[in-house]
Amino acid sequence: MKFLHQLTLLSLCAVLPLGMVCPVRAEGEPPQARVYRAADDSPYQIRFNRDIDFGLITRNIGEDDFYWDSGSDTFALLWDEGEFDAAVGRGETAFTMTGEYGLPGQSSPELAELWDMGLVTMPDPPRLLVHIRPRDDQTVYSVQDEEIIWKVREDTLFEDAVRYQDTLTLRPAEGANPYQDPASLDFCVTWNRADYEAGIGSGAETFTISGIYGEPDWDEMKGWARAEGTAVAAVAVEREPGEPLVYRDPAADDLGGMVCAAYVTSGTRFDELRLPEEATLRLVDGTYQDTRRFAYRWSREAFEAGIKSGAECFTVPGSYAPHAAWTGGEKQRWDDGLILVDMPVPELTVHVLRDREFPFTADVRINSYGDLGPYFAFPWVAGMEKAVLAYSLDNETWYEEPWSWDDLPSDQRQSGRFEYTLIAADEDYNPMITESTAVLYVKVTVVGSPFAGVTKVFDLKPSSGGWDMTPHDDNSGDHGGGGQGENDRPGKEESDDAPERSPETGASSGPKPAGPTSEPPESGQTPQPLPSHEADQTGGTAKTDLASREDSVGPSSEAASEKEDAAPGSVPDPPASPVAAAASNPSPPHVPGFAAATAATAALVLGAAIWSHRHGKQK
Repeated sequence: MKFLHQLTLLSLCAVLPLGMVCPVRAEGEPPQARVYRAADDSPYQIRFNRDIDFGLITRNIGEDDFYWDSGSDTFALLWDEGEFDAAVGRGETAFTMTGEYGLPGQSSPELAELWDMGLVTMPDPPRLLVHIRPRDDQTVYSVQDEEIIWKVREDTLFEDAVRYQDTLTLRPAEGANPYQDPASLDFCVTWNRADYEAGIGSGAETFTISGIYGEPDWDEMKGWARAEGTAVAAVAVEREPGEPLVYRDPAADDLGGMVCAAYVTSGTRFDELRLPEEATLRLVDGTYQDTRRFAYRWSREAFEAGIKSGAECFTVPGSYAPHAAWTGGEKQRWDDGLILVDMPVPELTVHVLRDREFPFTADVRINSYGDLGPYFAFPWVAGMEKAVLAYSLDNETWYEEPWSWDDLPSDQRQSGRFEYTLIAADEDYNPMITESTAVLYVKVTVVGSPFAGVTKVFDLKPSSGGWDMTPHDDNSGDHGGGGQGENDRPGKEESDDAPERSPETGASSGPKPAGPTSEPPESGQTPQPLPSHEADQTGGTAKTDLASREDSVGPSSEAASEKEDAAPGSVPDPPASPVAAAASNPSPPHVPGFAAATAATAALVLGAAIWSHRHGKQK
């Protein structure tokens, strides 16, 4: 056999196995059916310990994995809520439900196609065993892990001894909690008064007191749990030493005693004053836990005498007294001189305001956000219920923020003076006041006290030394208040003691929505609420002007030139539809990979044969 014939035969033999081993799927061949099986043929189970909620079934037994010859897929388990409700309504505590299979919310397109074509075979329908706790099945709590020891004084009354001992913590015995109730639970206790009074009267250093358990202290467990046995507590009686107990503020050596101030008018009554009411002092040579609360008692006689004297300023002395929370025994020891206070006498300085206008100062300072904001400072006059701070950029639209006595921090309550720099920002939280602001208008609305009403409007204008406060020429305020400001105008720096709203009032350190004012807005003036910090803290953003401009950009100049080149009155041809485009440009026929390999090999063999034939002729 010639060399050319040998080469051709060998090439064909090499190509033939390649074509045989290549997988070939004829076009239009149907997909293969799948038969699934479960990993476990036993039924599903669920136990309702207390709350009966069908959603618990769908959340916990709503899908599962099933297996076929080449893998696994997840299928939904569908249960009939009507069947469940009917069984629960009949009072059944154990029943079986039969469900159905379905596709989950997310499944592969291939599996969905097989499912729709009916080529998926599932095992027998799923079953669910439901166990519902009988309503009268209560978990019994009976184990008290720790011994309860009370420490009382020999003169402590029964009511004071049991005031914070109204519950005890118990746990169920081992194996007595099949429904997975809490591992420990507090139960209400009613203690035996006779046991306590007999023990105190005996003079013993320790004695026991018994009690009766009541319901759980947790409403959700009432009816599902009960306590067994008798509550028992040990009472240790502390005898008071013969030496007095001396209390003092550790900071008194550096700060001295209580010094506070109040601002009043000539007609203020003593009961209108808002003064510090109590102090917590520490036992000398004691720890931070050895504290006791004392009440302040201020001299009504000294205050009334100072008002009658006509003085601009006078002092009212105070004293320490038993706190309202003290027991009868503590009060008796105070009277006997066995509880003492080693502190300077509290002192109240009273300032009498005789101006007819409310004295407030305004400025522009750096606020807590690092931006410029209107600053207000004024005395909190006795009888004031609220002060509404207001500012405007045009003397028409006003932005307001109300403050009450409860909003003031403790140091400002003690000093009797309010000061704060507002957050001035628009709805997008951009600063409204900048160095280029020409003028800022300010005013204060006072609620309560002889200064009640709206003050005059003042202008704040930037100058070389800061911002100057001057009366507004066009002001027409007519509800009292709002005078010339205070003579001791604060400097330009922000106060270190910026007020923080107390959590009880629900206020924040930022601006609050506009509150009610004592005067309706003038024509053309619209009070606006200040922006809240809460939205800013949640990361809210506003659409920028740039984005708005991009949305409104018209056709490009290139497109415009193309329109100009078109003949007048001509109508452009409509774009071809995707279907028509596909018909006019048919895709090339699909050529299997093994066919391409065969053709390439045959071409190689043919080329080799031609070359060999020509080479033989040349020889």
